[in-house]
Amino acid sequence: MYGNLRNTGIRVLHTYEDAHYLLKNTKPIRGRSTNCYPLGNRKKVDMLHMRIVEAGAGEGDVQCYLHNTPVVTFKKPTASGTEVSVTYGNWATNTTAMFIGEVLGLSARVFNNEIVVSLPDDGEYRIPRFTALQLHKDFNSHTYKAVNAENCYVHKTSRKAVNNIKKQYSEFITWYSGMCKLRGSATIGALEIANGREELNHNQHNMGGLNPLAADFPANANTLRKQMLSTSYEDNLAAFYTLVAKSGDTRYSYRNSNYNYNNNVNFEGYRITLKWMMDGLNEMLLGLHRDEVLVRTEVPLGIVKKDSNARFFEAGWDRYYHED
Repeated sequence: MYGNLRNTGIRVLHTYEDAHYLLKNTKPIRGRSTNCYPLGNRKKVDMLHMRIVEAGAGEGDVQCYLHNTPVVTFKKPTASGTEVSVTYGNWATNTTAMFIGEVLGLSARVFNNEIVVSLPDDGEYRIPRFTALQLHKDFNSHTYKAVNAENCYVHKTSRKAVNNIKKQYSEFITWYSGMCKLRGSATIGALEIANGREELNHNQHNMGGLNPLAADFPANANTLRKQMLSTSYEDNLAAFYTLVAKSGDTRYSYRNSNYNYNNNVNFEGYRITLKWMMDGLNEMLLGLHRDEVLVRTEVPLGIVKKDSNARFFEAGWDRYYHED
């Protein structure tokens, strides 16, 4: 949206006094609420405007709106400085990040489905979803500090634990790797995959890039685990393939495969590589043993990192671990 706007006309508001002065010296749009003041370009008042809290909690606070969300709120100053509340509601968008940057003169960006604000000499802080990041600007230093910042957490992989888990499945991994090599670079067609799904009582598509069984049929994941540790294996590679293929880092013509299956065509499908298949198997093992191999680690305040293993604690895997 900002790409079409280019020049919003918004000037940086450093303090509550700046925001309050701008609001009181801006004429409302004729025919609109008297408590709706253009913020920047008057033609974009539906998108960019200011309001003052007239009663109740926060009376007198100045709110800077992007559409219907009070993204930046300047609270009445205290003896030590200006308090500012920053939020984005439910959706973290580049438009909201740019709006925060223009109003406060700070760098803001979308990172890992959240908005992150960079404070000079104080690091980066993420804005909590559905709540707000509280900032304090000291009258003397004229710099923002985060008041209610929360630490980020990541889940690091314990290589020792991973190696121990793989030892438990060593016989199965050897068999599985051999089956992949025998199949070579051949393509598994959609009908073959569908037959494998039926054998495993799995007739729904994968959700969110996670392991299909954990996403849709959590109980079957335990059945698979027992099968992995047993001495006899299912020789139908397509059946087992459906459990792990989409957990890998490569996908091949999935939509076309589904389309061709519905139209009884079997010339399109998934391409197999040993790396792809082993990635899928490793994904399955990490998910089944996440509490053994993934260690929750706190990131220092002022540093924002992406949790590369967050997928094992949400969506399908979260349902798997909380299934009664």
